Amino acid sequence: MHIYYIELLISFVSILPAIVAITKWKKIPPSYYPFIWFIWLTVLRDILAAISAQIYRNNAVVTNIYVLLAGIFLLLQFNNWSLFKQHKKMFYFLLALFIAVWCWEFLYFTNLWHYSSYYRIIFNFIIVLLSIHTINLIINSTPTKLIKNGVFLICIAFIILYTIKIILEIIFALGSYTNNVFMNHIYDKILYLFIPINILYAIAIKLIPQKSTFTL
Repeated sequence: MHIYYIELLISFVSILPAIVAITKWKKIPPSYYPFIWFIWLTVLRDILAAISAQIYRNNAVVTNIYVLLAGIFLLLQFNNWSLFKQHKKMFYFLLALFIAVWCWEFLYFTNLWHYSSYYRIIFNFIIVLLSIHTINLIINSTPTKLIKNGVFLICIAFIILYTIKIILEIIFALGSYTNNVFMNHIYDKILYLFIPINILYAIAIKLIPQKSTFTL
């Protein structure tokens, strides 16, 4: 099967957690909305990227805009998980950092039609660090039944996915010194990672505590 169709098929596995989120939407607490927006944004990215690749033979614009919005949504989600409760300035600093680096990279250093790795490396690295810190907080507060903790599963998925992406982005940034066949081979294998990652997302959404209801 042509790699394009393999990529398309695996990418659309992201529909699974999106569907779970839709079916559970009315029961999801607002504090989890940024993560749900991130899931739906990823589905939209996959659709638009596939269309753009077919029409323009280039989906860089779609993916470049996606990584900025994804960064904002995930920072909002970590903020809702009270990660920045005692460090509110850090939240605003990271938000400003994401926007500033993205604007420098895609509006000054290069443009939206080109793929570049600098923002992605910073974004991936920060998400991994925030996920590790969140897991530490979860373990210290609720050390039992971690496998049934939706936030724990989400952070595990983030650590796996974005750690691998850090390595890939560094390789891509040094692409002029690497073998294209080797790079393509790595990319082909990494595509399959999205299957367990999206399964973890779907399970985590199912485990999200139901929205509280108040009655008189």
